[in-house]
Amino acid sequence: MASLTSRLTNIQKQQLCALLGDVDLTLLFKASVHGYNAAAFHKNCDCQGPTLLVAYNNSGYIYGGYTSKDYTQCCQNIIDSEAFLFYFPTHGGNPVSIKITPGHNVRIDDSNGPNFGRELFFMHKNQPYVYDERQMGYRRGTFNYNPSTLYGNDAQLCECEVYKVKKIVNPTVPQVTAGPVKEKPWRNILWTEKQKQDLMKCIKDYKPLVSSVNRVRILMIGPVGAGKSSFFNSINSIFMGRMTNKAMAGSTSTSLTTQFRTYPLKDGREGKPLPFVLCDTMGLEEQTGAGLDIEDISSIIQGLIPDRYQFNPMVPFHPDEQKSSRPSSLQQKIHCVVYIIDATKISLMSSKLEEKLAAIHKKVNSLSVPQIVLMTKVDEACPLVEEDLQKVYVSSYIKTKDFVQQ
Repeated sequence: MASLTSRLTNIQKQQLCALLGDVDLTLLFKASVHGYNAAAFHKNCDCQGPTLLVAYNNSGYIYGGYTSKDYTQCCQNIIDSEAFLFYFPTHGGNPVSIKITPGHNVRIDDSNGPNFGRELFFMHKNQPYVYDERQMGYRRGTFNYNPSTLYGNDAQLCECEVYKVKKIVNPTVPQVTAGPVKEKPWRNILWTEKQKQDLMKCIKDYKPLVSSVNRVRILMIGPVGAGKSSFFNSINSIFMGRMTNKAMAGSTSTSLTTQFRTYPLKDGREGKPLPFVLCDTMGLEEQTGAGLDIEDISSIIQGLIPDRYQFNPMVPFHPDEQKSSRPSSLQQKIHCVVYIIDATKISLMSSKLEEKLAAIHKKVNSLSVPQIVLMTKVDEACPLVEEDLQKVYVSSYIKTKDFVQQ
C-alpha cells in the first residue's frame, strides 16, 4: 500500500492547527490510498479521539469538519458542542469555521461513511461523492452554511483525508496532576474586577494634552455588519451600568447607519461627561456608489460634516464654500480612527473592499491621524474563544488574523 502523504500544504496545515489551537495533525485515512470505503474509514479512524476531515474537489475547494468525539459505530446520535465545519476561501487566506447550532446532534455514529449534522454525508454509498440534504430540499439547521460557498456545489470528491487531532503539551511546562496545564498567552491581561475598575477610572480621568480639546473624537469605520453600532452600545452600557441600545444595530446586507452620528458618553445616567466621543458612520460596501464614500471620510476627519448629516452614497459631501474657507477647530476634528472588523469575515473580504480599506488607510495616514484595528465576533471565529472569552489572547487563530494593510 502506498505511503500516506498529506495533500495539505504546510501553510494550510498551520492554518488548520491555528484554528484548532496548538495541535498536531496525524493523517489516519486517505481515500485515494484506502479507497472511498466506509469499512476502511472506520478501520483506520475508529476510537482515535478528535478528528478532522478534509475533503477536496476538482473545482479547487478544500473543506470539511471537526469532531471531538470518537467514531465507534454505536448507532447513536452524537452531541458535540465543539464540532464545526470549515472551508478555505477560494481566493486564499485562513480557513473559515462554521460552528454547530446549539442543541443539534453533530452526527449519527453508524457504520456508514463520516457525516456532519446528518446533512453532509462523505463517501456516500462508498463512492467519491458528498450527499448534501440541502441540495435535496431538506434542511436540519445543524450548520448554517451555503453549499456554493462551502464546496462550490461540486459534490464530486477527488480526495478525502481524515486526521487525528492531538493537543500539543508544552514540555517546558511542569505537569500538575491537580489541574490542567495553562496555555501561554501571547498578550498578558489581568481578567479581574479590580483591573476592570482601574481601566475604567483611567478612561474617566483622562485629559487631552491640548487644552482646547476637552473630548477626544474617535471615528469608527468598518464594513457593513462588522458591529460598529453594537460596539458603541456595549461601551455605553458599561459606563451607564445597564443595557442600552442608543445606536441602531442589527444584521443586514446594507448599512443600518445612514447618518453621521456623534455619541457623547456619560459616567452613569446623571454622571459627568466622559472625555471622549464615538462617531459612527455608514458601513463600507464593495460596490461603487454604495456605502460610505472615501471622500466623506476625509470630510469627517477634517471636522466638516455636522452631526446627523444624511449620507448619500451617490454624491459625496460638499461643504459650504464660505464655511470651508475657514479651517475647522481642533476640537471639531477626528483625533483617532478605529477600524471595526468582523473576525469571522477577514478571510472572506473581497479584493474590492480590501482596496477601499487600503485607500482609507492611506488617506488617514496623510492626515496624520492615529489608527487602530478592533476585531469583533472573536468568539464566533474561534471555538477556543467561544468556550472561554478570556482565552482570546491564547488563541493562535486570533493571533494570526493580520488585517492591517501595508
